[in-house]
Amino acid sequence: MSMQTISPDSSVPSEEPKLEQQLSNPPMLLNEISSKIEQKIDLIDAILQAPDKKTRKDAIIQAAETLGKTTRTIRLMMEKVKEEGVAALAVGRPDAGKFRISDEWFKFIVKTYEWGRRDGSRTRACFKTVTTRQ
Repeated sequence: MSMQTISPDSSVPSEEPKLEQQLSNPPMLLNEISSKIEQKIDLIDAILQAPDKKTRKDAIIQAAETLGKTTRTIRLMMEKVKEEGVAALAVGRPDAGKFRISDEWFKFIVKTYEWGRRDGSRTRACFKTVTTRQ
């Protein structure tokens, strides 16, 4: 096994670039959250601190009405907070506001829809006549 000695005048990579990079993307502080996220946190906290099942159920219903979500969504939020912490409520969808399909598929779907509205939904004259039994 060989040992290397480090001379005092040798250059050691500094930690400054890492530190500067960390400072350029500081973590979100509690006072920087939006009122909407703060409202979510307060409602979920009230649910988690409910003393009994009836109070918890009422708090879930109230939170669902306040946030405009379903009770199932509120329960999923509670599970997320239990697993990942309160910061999980501040994270939105990564694809919010973006198309989830390629531009080619979008154009194809629109073109097919417009064709169907224009030409595809017409019935032929031979099918329009209805025969009745006599």
